[in-house]
Amino acid sequence: MRSTSLLVLVGSGLLLLAGCAPATGDASAGTGEAAAAAALAEGEASAAAPSPEPTAGDAEQWCADADVSARVDAALASDTEGPHNGVLVSPEEMAELGEPEAAIADQRRAWEALTDDEVAFQQCLRVRQGQSPVDPVPGSGS
Repeated sequence: MRSTSLLVLVGSGLLLLAGCAPATGDASAGTGEAAAAAALAEGEASAAAPSPEPTAGDAEQWCADADVSARVDAALASDTEGPHNGVLVSPEEMAELGEPEAAIADQRRAWEALTDDEVAFQQCLRVRQGQSPVDPVPGSGS
């Protein structure tokens, strides 16, 4: 099964990588958003180095909380793609996509503003879709 993914530019210009199915292959661009989003998704597949596969330890670390796990399950089961189930792209991933420094700084601030619960949700969502977690988490002091 292939995951369908779409880079979504939300109102504040932050990038979300939306996807509702566990990834088992390369992400491909969806339709519905601007052509620029599709071009970014294609650029990501060709320009970014492959991320390491998530490990069982990643799932244990980020998906251990029952509430977080249930929210991720609900997000993945959703029939629609959007901010409620989109993976927040890391600043490093944005840099690999060639995004401007100002956008990367905005993305870093978005990660830094997340609560611990929101970070766990984002990381668990990434792991459940076959993506590696963001490490270090911006703003975590790691």
